[in-house]
Amino acid sequence: RLYRESLALSDAIGDRRGMSAVLNNHGIVLKNRGQLDEARAMHERALALRREIGDRNWTAISLNNIGVVLFEQDHMREAARYYTESVGLSRAIGDTRNIVRALHNLAIVQRESGELAAARAGFEEAIPVREQIRDQRGAAIARVELGTVLHAQGELDAAARVLDEALSGARAISFTEAEGFALYQQAEVALTRGDLAGARRLHEAALAVRERREEPRTIGESRLALAVVALEEGRVAEAETLATAAE
Repeated sequence: RLYRESLALSDAIGDRRGMSAVLNNHGIVLKNRGQLDEARAMHERALALRREIGDRNWTAISLNNIGVVLFEQDHMREAARYYTESVGLSRAIGDTRNIVRALHNLAIVQRESGELAAARAGFEEAIPVREQIRDQRGAAIARVELGTVLHAQGELDAAARVLDEALSGARAISFTEAEGFALYQQAEVALTRGDLAGARRLHEAALAVRERREEPRTIGESRLALAVVALEEGRVAEAETLATAAE
């Protein structure tokens, strides 16, 4: 109701910029609630207003926001289209923060779509820019994402090096989300190398971090990964217990 009242007030006084801000914020709230169709509709209305009033900075942000919703809906091609437009517009106006935000999101879509070279280029471009603007958290997450791409490309030494950098960066700023993510990906690299002891140690470390954060989804992910390791080790009963606990 509060959003409807704010929107009506902005409309009554002809404040289209204010209307677009209300629509944008409402879209973010709806997305966080999982109401993706409604969120997309709000962001599209905000985008239309921002294009109309010629606000290029906020137009780029709205394009990125729509891409985020489309990604959540598994509409990869459409998400990539919005992210690409957001990156292009952000470059044109020199909005560094939105460039790296949309570039990062585009690279994730590209990785999920199997476009590994493009994803790698996106993350490699984003990391130094995030460091330049002192976005340490963003740089840590981007390094982990780059590590996953390098792993997928079979460049295990490079992946391990980048993931070590990500882990060090995350720990330096007590960023436990990225710490757990980096440990998990390090474990996956160890597993690919056939280092079962290393994979177990790293997955257990990731699980411990995630349990401290009380993240049900990532806790389940780590338990399932440990179940895979246990199976590789021939510990069938342990694997079954872990898999059940992951559900």
